Amino acid sequence: MALQGMDVEIHDIDIQTNKDGAYEIEKCFPEYQIKPVHYSISKRIRSHIGMLEIDGIKVEIMGDL
Repeated sequence: MALQGMDVEIHDIDIQTNKDGAYEIEKCFPEYQIKPVHYSISKRIRSHIGMLEIDGIKVEIMGDL
């Protein structure tokens, strides 16, 4: 999001894709999964969202953001 010009603090890597892509990415990295991809609605975002942690780096997967 920062690369797209949004003013945000960087704490992780965000991967934006479509719904199917989010679940496919999750399948490729099961050993790194810390939060399974699921549909979530918050005040700011509606997305199929999950999280991986690879070598100490958090990677957030977002589908159909």
